[in-house]
Formats: sequence, C-alpha cells, structure tokens
Amino acid sequence: MLHWLRKVLGQPADVSSETVAAAWQRAYARQPGGMAVLLAPGFDRVEHLAKSALPALDVELDLELALMLKYVAREPQTCEALLDRALQIAQRVRIDGLCDARPQPAGCHLQLERAETYVRWLKTGHLEKDRLLLACELALRSVRENSSDAYFAEGYALDAARIALVGEEPELALSALRSRKRWHHAAAIGMHDVLANVARLQGNKELEDPRVARDEFSALFDLYRHPHPDKASTELSGSKPVIRFELAVLMARLRLGHDAPVDPGRACELVVAQRSP
Repeated sequence: MLHWLRKVLGQPADVSSETVAAAWQRAYARQPGGMAVLLAPGFDRVEHLAKSALPALDVELDLELALMLKYVAREPQTCEALLDRALQIAQRVRIDGLCDARPQPAGCHLQLERAETYVRWLKTGHLEKDRLLLACELALRSVRENSSDAYFAEGYALDAARIALVGEEPELALSALRSRKRWHHAAAIGMHDVLANVARLQGNKELEDPRVARDEFSALFDLYRHPHPDKASTELSGSKPVIRFELAVLMARLRLGHDAPVDPGRACELVVAQRSP
C-alpha cells in the first residue's frame, strides 16, 4: 500500500491545467475498483506490526487514505473502516511498546499521538486537546534530539507550531518557532514566518496589517492543496498529507474566528474548494 500511495501522490502538480478537486479525483481514479481493496486480508498490517521498521507510520497511512476519501467525497464506509483500522494499529503499537524500541522513540510517539488524535477527531468531532499537547511536547523533544540536523530539527519545530495552533495555543506555537535560533532551509523559513503571524493573529496580538498575514497564509495553504505539491516550495521533513490537513484546519479557524469550533470535515472541504478562501 505504501508503494501505491507514493505512486498516487507522486505525480507532478499542474495546477494550471486542472482544478485541485479534479487533481484529487484523478489521483483517486488510479486505484481501480476503489480503496475498499486496501481493507482486504492481504493488506492487513495489524498482524505484521512487530516486523515494521516504522510502526506508527501505518497509523498515519490509514489517516492519509481516509483524508483522500474525504477530499473526493467517495466511499464513506471505506473511509470509516480505514479510520477504525488506524485506531486498531495504534492500540497494538501501544500495547507492544513498538515505539519504545525505536532509536529515537520521541519521533515515533509523535507520529502515533498526532495521527491517532486526528483520526479520533475525524470520527467523533471531538478534538482531544491534552493528547494534541502531548504530540506538541514530543515534537519539541524531537527538535532537541535532532539538533545537529537542521532539516529534521526545523521540520519538527514546524510540526510543534502547527500542532499548537490546531490546539489554539498561540504562545506555545511561538515558543516552538523560537526553539531553533537559526533556520537554514527556504521552505522552512517561509512556513516559519507565516505561522508566526498566524500565531499572533490567533493570540490577538497587534500586527501591522492582519490582512497581509491572512493572504500570506492563504498562499501557503495553496502550496499544499494539490495531491502532490511542488517539491521545491514544500521541501520539509514530515508527512505532507498531515501538514495539508493541519493547514486546512488553520484556514478554517481563520475564517470562523477564535471562538467557533472547527469541524474537521469542513476543513477537508477547503482543500478541494475551487479557490482557497
């Protein structure tokens, strides 16, 4: 399934010739017969987790596939089944302590906590903020564990900032962005600057021009909406499908205001909207 997912999401973006919604439909069409086949016994990954080098990745992959079905508005029963399987995998990873066996367990636990929290949010409509904040803490720990590798450390710092903003903790987001004194990679620097202004907006801090900050975030969101974003503009460590979902949530939150709860399904709709708001 990982090979197929990379094949589907590995097509070059051509936003000039088709809408984002059409691109997602085209990506979905590459799986003949739909995605229900991925739930067949031959794709059962729960029983093979002990042999997996990246056990939490299996939770994230089912989340990514479920999100694709949300974007194309297809196979709702398969979508629910994928979310259910993600929770089963997460439970097995926890029971068997598979993340603890990894060389850098914090990164595995981050992947597990964040993916499972988003899966539960999609299923129930309730965002478990305590688990989200735990994921943020794990991301910050991963920044420290990867301090000698700017690419990964910057990616984890941005993970922490986005997670904090999804959880409506703007001060924590700004703290995460300050966890790196120097930033080296262009895509990371760009997202850093935009997220910093989003955090200031979310925290009701004074900005010279809030409209510009919103427009810049909208432009950042546009970079990630296509099934396969332009590589040069989005060269960050981490899961691009998860980044896309988090940015969609933040876009929904900017549109609704700080007091209104965000429906994750509505956030998914923004990914395939004719144009970003």
